[in-house]
Amino acid sequence: MRRSGRHADPVDADADADADARVRWISAAVAAPFICLSFGLPLSAGAADKPPSAPATAASKPGADKSKPPAIGAPVDINSASESTLATLEGITEGRARAIVTNRPYARTEDLVGRKVLPRGVFEKIRSQLVAAKPAEKSK
Repeated sequence: MRRSGRHADPVDADADADADARVRWISAAVAAPFICLSFGLPLSAGAADKPPSAPATAASKPGADKSKPPAIGAPVDINSASESTLATLEGITEGRARAIVTNRPYARTEDLVGRKVLPRGVFEKIRSQLVAAKPAEKSK
């Protein structure tokens, strides 16, 4: 006679329950880091004790330019700022900072997009923090 239902044998039912518990535990262990990151929470207990730090920039590397970052709210001159100063701006990586310096001088801040040095989205985020001062004329 055939038994109906999923767990005809009590031993099979215990094995299935153990397997289900293992799957739930693994799922929780895999999902936890993603949940923490989505809420901006630290992944380890030691990270909670440390204050948040600024992203690594060229200034944090040995032998890098030691110029001071701009004062908070002070505009950054794209014609004279160092790579490390430019890299402190949101969306400006070390590579983008290097490209800004390489393509100088700029008549206007919009030249960054016109010359395809920065994508429009990145430029729009930091536009209010940039100025393009007239470059100093070289004496002959």
